[in-house]
Amino acid sequence: MRWSLLIAVVWRLVVAVDGILSYYLLHICSCQQGAILEGAHWSENPLSVAVDAMFRGDAAFYVAIAKDGYHYSTVHTSTMGFFPMFSLVIKGVSLITGNVYVAAAIVPTVCLFAAVALLVVWLEERGLGRRAPVIVALMFCFPFSVSYAAIYSEPLFLLLALAAFLSFERRHWYVCALFVGLLALTRPIGAVIMVPALAVMALRSSSLDWRAFLPVPSAALSLGLFVAYQWSTFGTPLAYVRAKAVPGWEVSPHRLLADFLLQGEPGRSTPLLALMMVLGLLFLASVPFVYRRFGPGYALYCLLCVIGSLSAGLPGLDRYVIVAFPSFAVLGALGKPRLLFGLALTGLYGLLVTVALFEQGLAVT
Repeated sequence: MRWSLLIAVVWRLVVAVDGILSYYLLHICSCQQGAILEGAHWSENPLSVAVDAMFRGDAAFYVAIAKDGYHYSTVHTSTMGFFPMFSLVIKGVSLITGNVYVAAAIVPTVCLFAAVALLVVWLEERGLGRRAPVIVALMFCFPFSVSYAAIYSEPLFLLLALAAFLSFERRHWYVCALFVGLLALTRPIGAVIMVPALAVMALRSSSLDWRAFLPVPSAALSLGLFVAYQWSTFGTPLAYVRAKAVPGWEVSPHRLLADFLLQGEPGRSTPLLALMMVLGLLFLASVPFVYRRFGPGYALYCLLCVIGSLSAGLPGLDRYVIVAFPSFAVLGALGKPRLLFGLALTGLYGLLVTVALFEQGLAVT
């Protein structure tokens, strides 16, 4: 546990330093943002730059929800295109810190460290405790693990997923249902990924208990409350669906086909599409090994992490697969130190490049 958490702390510091250096040394893109430094009028110093470097892409929407609530539009992008849980946590922490941007910087890091602790527990229960530091290092050396540090919902999602699995295996049915309900409000695919995986685990249990299926109504209740909010606030229960259908966010069958044919569009370059396709195939290849090592429930979870990316198109697949912790565990369990060291070193180089591009405002995740 100590080594795994130490790796997490060192990794977070490396990402922060990389973001700071990128801010001061690189000027490769005119779209570089300075949302916190400029919009929130923070003074420029290494700490504020490190926070600002991770405030890119969707982060502005999450913080806007925490600050001002939802805004809905069917013409242009709006905050209604995001699920509420991550912003609610930021809002809650901001009541303590007194600043929503400080809260937004704290929440992903705290969630990530807590997720690492739960991951170590999960690994120890499967006889992989000694491999935990290696597995954690592989997850953090994944080139697109910048999403763990950014003001994105992935760390919270990973934390809730691990908590749901662990509580399910301990037969804490009501606690598990609570975590699944929160997960359903964290990302659109939360219920789609977790409910089938836990249902498979429940059906394969030697002593079938009806309470094992409580995650199903829990997820339905959470989504129902979110739909009711949309109806009462914006006059339509489909506000989220309509908000996601605006130009730039819509995902049509034609667009998905173009992605798989590597037909790049503005912001969807052919090399990026090719990289995401290879990435998806690699994680799909891990599913049979996850099945053999951890069972069908976890294999289904990893499979749905890949398939779920189709809801947003091929770009962005990296943000879906980084929560597929059983796939990383299978890789880290290999007794081939030279191979794993080479993968970690290569991935770390890719991470440093990705963090630099992310800080510059380029769409890499």
